[in-house]
Amino acid sequence: MADDIFHLLSTAARIDKSKRKKRMLPKQPAVKVTHDAWDEDETSKSRDRKGKRDTSEEKLAQIHQEQVNAFRNSLNIKVKGDAKRILDPISSFDELEGRTSQVIGRNVPWKTPTPIQMQAIPILLHGEDIMATAPTGSGKTGAFVWPLIWHVAKTKERLSALVMAPTHELAVQLHSQIQQMCNNLPIRAQLLQKSNAKQQGNAQILVATPKRLVDSQKEEWIKLDDIRFIVLDEADRLLESM
Repeated sequence: MADDIFHLLSTAARIDKSKRKKRMLPKQPAVKVTHDAWDEDETSKSRDRKGKRDTSEEKLAQIHQEQVNAFRNSLNIKVKGDAKRILDPISSFDELEGRTSQVIGRNVPWKTPTPIQMQAIPILLHGEDIMATAPTGSGKTGAFVWPLIWHVAKTKERLSALVMAPTHELAVQLHSQIQQMCNNLPIRAQLLQKSNAKQQGNAQILVATPKRLVDSQKEEWIKLDDIRFIVLDEADRLLESM
């Protein structure tokens, strides 16, 4: 089973990054912290040898990064990877601009983003690949569903996103949450089941378990040639199930 699914994801469902077009990126405002950027402590550290305030870009960038790190530490957000590709976390959904984000925002059950959403959403909206972990009930689903819908809304492919879950029960929950967040948007998510495997319809997002996906692919009931976005939810359990 593991060989089948990995072969499937690396061929038919391969993400062609070379075909990614430039997209309008969400605005990345400075992270909100308790202290002003030029509070007494920071200004005292930002003066040159003559006592003049150092406003060089390098120093301002250093101060900003210190604030971002303090914000992450206060919420126990830990990041690892290429620093240039790790965007600043957001502190409010209002920082995500654009009509699609506004519509999604009205459909989410959170008034403010959770820590995993604060950091993961801006990175995923930027088109980066990430691996994220967070406790149960921390809003992980929203962290990847929001960017997924945002990207899918900008593609023309009929089926462009694949979300995989280790069990049918979890797949049902994911499908329900995705449908809720797609409310009032021209996006449809389909839960792949034995009863509808032969009917893709006009779904742009496919939610499936590994076994159901492999069986449907072997029977040539579905085509994943246009898949550009892949989500492995509960990845540790997903790999164990294979």
